[in-house]
Amino acid sequence: MDKLIKRYLSFFKRKSHIWENSKMSSRDDIITMNPLEAVGAVDNPLELEELMRDVNPSKKLEISDHLYNDGHIRTALFYYMIAHLEQGKTLAEVVNNGALKFKVMGEYKIHKLHGPKRKNHTIFLDWDGTLDIGGELRENTIRFLKYYKGLKDFSQVITSNSFDLMEKVKRVDNDSNLIDLVDAVYSVPALSNFMPGSMDMADSVSGKLYSDICNKLKVNNKNAIILTDVFMDKSVDKSYPIITLVISQKDGAEVWEKVVDYFVKRKNPTIYKAGNIIKKQPTDIINGKVYEYKTDEDFTLYRHKDYEDCFFINGVPKNLIND
Repeated sequence: MDKLIKRYLSFFKRKSHIWENSKMSSRDDIITMNPLEAVGAVDNPLELEELMRDVNPSKKLEISDHLYNDGHIRTALFYYMIAHLEQGKTLAEVVNNGALKFKVMGEYKIHKLHGPKRKNHTIFLDWDGTLDIGGELRENTIRFLKYYKGLKDFSQVITSNSFDLMEKVKRVDNDSNLIDLVDAVYSVPALSNFMPGSMDMADSVSGKLYSDICNKLKVNNKNAIILTDVFMDKSVDKSYPIITLVISQKDGAEVWEKVVDYFVKRKNPTIYKAGNIIKKQPTDIINGKVYEYKTDEDFTLYRHKDYEDCFFINGVPKNLIND
């Protein structure tokens, strides 16, 4: 069985230590990885296998389906891969079929990497609609990036699910040197909800895959924040929760600065712990499903009961209130 685990782990071949002293500029060759790799390896494969040592492959696949549907994506993939390897399939077959089974959508590429040393806090920045609005940088984006770059305890990573990401960044960057203010630029896969034959793409993404990035960059997900314009960019894996801040199109990036500081400066052990404390102190509940959190700052936070770790800044989509 150890041989199967070694084959499983060999798929996640790019170990995090490889990146520690690596440096890529925007002119270097792009590193392309298998999209399924973005799901990430489990932290305790031997323990997980010991729990299921006497379980046959078919039952492991049933367990994998249950874990996937419950949002535990990394563990689901582990049992899926081990079960199929037990049945004699090659690793290539398992990976190719797994990407379809797990509905992994999009590219997994590293476009730029400064080889950041491990830092206490990480900000994951979405591109389309977040940093880039209609081909122009959101107001005060450079100010925001310079502020956290200057603190030296923060790494900033662009993580977008869009194609041709680096080309989009270069078109908007112009002379602002945005690329030098972030530590890495990744094209990141998401999990798809899209059903064949359906024409509705509105809810086609259920979340992005952050766990492998966190492993490679040695990011503590409990001390990370995702900044985005849509809540579907949240971390899709329940075993890898990350606080997500959703901003409206009308607000400038200076609002992010205030909200990020609001979480970081609450003197809790981690950003995630701060978020859990905030969750317990709503100032109002709207329609029994949306929690309002008024602050002493000039912004208000909202959270929908179905999206545990997402905070909406200064408003929540009407469809979430009325659904």
